[in-house]
Amino acid sequence: MSKKIFDGSFPGTGPSGIALRALLSGLFGLLWGGTVLATPAGAASAATDGQVLAAAEKIQYQTYTAWVREAGGCANIQSYQSPYATRGTVEAVLTCQALRLGGYTGEYKLVMVPNYTRAIMLANSGEVAMPAETLWLEDIDSKAYYSTLPLIADGEFMKAIYVEAASLPKLAIRNLQDLRNYKAVTSRLWLKDWAALADMGITTLDAATKEAMVNMVASDRAQFTLMEFRSGPSTELRMGASTLVPVPGLKVILHGERRLSISKRAAHSQEIFAAINRGLELLRKNGTLARAWHESGFISAQADGWTALN
Repeated sequence: MSKKIFDGSFPGTGPSGIALRALLSGLFGLLWGGTVLATPAGAASAATDGQVLAAAEKIQYQTYTAWVREAGGCANIQSYQSPYATRGTVEAVLTCQALRLGGYTGEYKLVMVPNYTRAIMLANSGEVAMPAETLWLEDIDSKAYYSTLPLIADGEFMKAIYVEAASLPKLAIRNLQDLRNYKAVTSRLWLKDWAALADMGITTLDAATKEAMVNMVASDRAQFTLMEFRSGPSTELRMGASTLVPVPGLKVILHGERRLSISKRAAHSQEIFAAINRGLELLRKNGTLARAWHESGFISAQADGWTALN
């Protein structure tokens, strides 16, 4: 059984203004995906102008900051098809939009941290309100954190089976029985990936980083790894001199929900939690969440008809 990642052990990182804002929130809606959504009843009373800090690693911080700067604010992002659209970046954009839609008027701002462990440390202490990335529901300590409605629902998190490009024809992987003839590589700290491979009866090697996984596949120490579907027109995964490609027709589902986690020690934590949930409910209802995952490529349109091996 995995440890709770928020228990302190790390398995791997003036009234008049408020009244005016409340009035404006009640009068105006936000346009999302062609549907005008008014701020929900009751949201104004919970709205606050406290800043929301979220801890993000370098890539997520840089891509989110650039995307929002070019758009002139997260509320102006209507299409999620973007060169900036990694899963983590889309999560941050949707969080910002959910806060606004839920009636929270304070600034949502990413704070760059060197690694995941540092993000968790800052959230544990309340120095930031949350890690910027979602977490698996079962990894969130409910005593220390509020867990929001899911950004990624059960069954939406799929991974491709990536092999060395030149080896794809000779591997001839058509089904689970074929896949069992080869070794996988992933990190033991990627608990969902490790468990899925174990449940499928796959011999799996451990690697500490994504770069190490790619290198092990390229050198044939392992024959495949699981990676998220690529955004953009190319499905290739290039790293250094190595090129991996997905096995067509097959995918693996990582079951469970991924949610945002709000530190109960952070200022305005209850208001932040409530606003995000109100916003996420509306974004799910009007189809924005599903559209974001499809447009960004996280849910691959090409792989919609592929066979799930688990």
